[in-house]
Amino acid sequence: MKTRILVLAAICGFLATLAFAKAAQNAKPTVFVAGTGPGAGSTATDTTRQLVKACPGLIITLDRRKADYTVVRDIGPGTHPQKLTVFDSQRQLIYTGQTWTVKGAANDACKAIRANLEQGRNHK
Repeated sequence: MKTRILVLAAICGFLATLAFAKAAQNAKPTVFVAGTGPGAGSTATDTTRQLVKACPGLIITLDRRKADYTVVRDIGPGTHPQKLTVFDSQRQLIYTGQTWTVKGAANDACKAIRANLEQGRNHK
């Protein structure tokens, strides 16, 4: 009888672990978007708009402390190229690059975030 109870407890523990892992895998990452350079506010707004289109599973926040990722787009003097940097929740760089369009920058940020999540590297 004790053996059956122990086996049943072990199976329940294993199933609970699987359920927790699946829930964590399906969790939507939270992103804080910042812009730098002239027109920083509109830079962040444009980036956010394109990021939501490129990665519809993201949650955008205004609170940097609650974010799993921070995406920074710098347009510098002039509008090209679009410079982009992505940091994880521990403020470690996971991607930096540049592209010619805001849409391209958003796609690059989305790819970087997805790759980081798949590797299980972003832990708060």
